[in-house]
Amino acid sequence: MRENGRSSQKTKGTMEDLSSEMEGVNRSTKNIGKQIQWRRTKVLELSSQGNTQSDIAKNSPRKI
Repeated sequence: MRENGRSSQKTKGTMEDLSSEMEGVNRSTKNIGKQIQWRRTKVLELSSQGNTQSDIAKNSPRKI
């Protein structure tokens, strides 16, 4: 440990930064999960309306 507690302060800041980053990752992961679930539901809906997998793929947005 360094003088004046600098090392422990730096470690504390780093841990807080990592914690904040992980919270952001968790939010992103949940959002992606919701997008995937929405897409699955939409595919089932379009399929039940008689659309083929090819039709659904051609007309669906590419972003996920």
